[in-house]
Amino acid sequence: MTSERWEQIDQLFHAALACEPSQRADFLATACAGDEPLRLEVESLISAHQQGNSFIETPAGDVAAELLNADEFPCTPGEHETEHDDIQPEISKPANAYQAYQLSRYYFHKVSFPDLIKSRVWLEEAVRLDPDFAPAHAALAEQRLMEAITGLHAPPESFPKAKEALRRASELNPDSTEFYATAGFVDLICDWNFEGAEWNLRKSLELNPYHVFAYKYLGEVLMFQLRSDEAETYLRRAVEMEPLGLHSGIILTIAYFLAQNYQKVIEECEKFLVVYPRFVVAMSYRCWALEQTGRAAEAVDEYEKILREPGGEIARRWIGYAYALVGDREKALETARQLDAERSQHYLSPTHQALLYAALSETEKAFSYLEQGLGDVTRGCSGLPPTHALTSCVRIRALMNW
Repeated sequence: MTSERWEQIDQLFHAALACEPSQRADFLATACAGDEPLRLEVESLISAHQQGNSFIETPAGDVAAELLNADEFPCTPGEHETEHDDIQPEISKPANAYQAYQLSRYYFHKVSFPDLIKSRVWLEEAVRLDPDFAPAHAALAEQRLMEAITGLHAPPESFPKAKEALRRASELNPDSTEFYATAGFVDLICDWNFEGAEWNLRKSLELNPYHVFAYKYLGEVLMFQLRSDEAETYLRRAVEMEPLGLHSGIILTIAYFLAQNYQKVIEECEKFLVVYPRFVVAMSYRCWALEQTGRAAEAVDEYEKILREPGGEIARRWIGYAYALVGDREKALETARQLDAERSQHYLSPTHQALLYAALSETEKAFSYLEQGLGDVTRGCSGLPPTHALTSCVRIRALMNW
C-alpha cells in the first residue's frame, strides 16, 4: 500500500476513535463508502487499541522470534497483502505504560507503514496510561521523525511534534540513555547538527553501552559525514545486537552506498532477500548499486518487477532515474509526471525528481526540485543520494555541502 493509503487509514482511525463507540460502525460505513479493505484496516487498529486487559508477558524480542518461526515476516509497505496475512499475534491491551512502550518498539522495528502506525498507537497508549513515563515521550520523538523520513507525514508537520516530545522527555528525565539517544537523532534529522548529535549519542552509550538505537543513530551521523569506517563499526554493532531487526541493516546498506562500496550494497541486500524474498526496500536498494556499476538496464528490469509486488509502488521514486540512465527519456518524463501527481496527494520528497532531471542533464529543473526539497526538509531525509549525476555538478555539490 502507498503512504497515501496509510495516511487515509490513520486519519480515519483517529476520527473513528473520536466517535462514540455505538456510532463507529455507521461512521466507518459512510466514510469508507464501500471500500471494504479500508474499513477492515481501520477496525483492526481500533481493535488493537481497545482489546482486553491482559498482555503478553514475553519481551518484544521474543515475540519477534516467535513470529518469524511462524513464517510471518517483517514487511515493507503493502506486504501485508501476502500469504502471511492470516498469521497475527494474540496481543491484547497493555496493563501499564511500560508494556505499551515495549509493544510499540516491536512494531517500530518492523519497517512498514502499517506497523509504524501501530507503533504510534501504542506510544500514545503508554502516555495515556502514564503521562510522566519519560521513555515513551522520547520514543514519540523518534516516531515523528520516522513518519517524516518515510513520507507518512510531511516534515513541517512532524518535526515540531518531535521536538515537543523531546522537550517533554527532557523535563521528565534529562539524564537518561533514551533521552540522549533521541536528542542525537533529532539533532541529526531536524537540524543537521552533526556535532550536537554525536555528543548526545556518545553520552547515551556512556550511560548504557548496550543501547541499540544509540549505535544505529551514531552510525547514521558518521555515515552522513562520510566517516565510513567508523559508521560501519557502529552499524555492525547495532546489527549484531539485534539481528532480527531491519532498521540497522538497512542503514548499514545505505552507509555502504554513500561510501560508494556498491558491491557491499549488493551483498547486504541479497542477505536480506534470502530471508525476506519480497522485501521491496532491499530489492530497490540493490537496484541503486546496479545503476552505479554500469548495470542500469538490469536495474530497470528489476524495478519493473518490484512495481508488480505488493507495496512495490515505492520503486516509482527511483525508476525514473534508471530510465534516464539508459536513455529512455519518454519513460523518465512519464515517471516524473507520476511523481508530481503523487505529490499532489500526499507528502513525497521532490528530490526524487531532482535526481531524475539531473540524470537527464536538465540542470535548472533539477535545481528547482532540489531547492523545494531542501526547503521542506533537512538533507537527513531528502532521499537524495550523492550519485555521479549529482556529484559531477558543482552547483549541486555546493548546495548540498558535499
